[in-house]
Amino acid sequence: MKRLLVLAMVAAAVVALAGPALAQCAMCKTALTNSSEGQRVASNFNHAILVMFVAPYLVFGVFVALVFRGRIRSWLTRHAPVLARPVVLFPARTRP
Repeated sequence: MKRLLVLAMVAAAVVALAGPALAQCAMCKTALTNSSEGQRVASNFNHAILVMFVAPYLVFGVFVALVFRGRIRSWLTRHAPVLARPVVLFPARTRP
């Protein structure tokens, strides 16, 4: 747990100290900044590149979530007799 906390703090420090970065390659940036129309499109182009960057990680995350969901479901199926007992939060009162 302590390692995870230290790792999270280091990651937060790296992100906080990182300078601003453009999402474009050098050729794309040159092509966009040299034309008047490109200068208007440049910020939208940066956002589009970032969206394309996030999409594969999102797909991978969904795949991992489905795999773990299947593993958890199979574990619950194997241990069902122990876990299948009904849990009664508010038992019915019997009247005398």
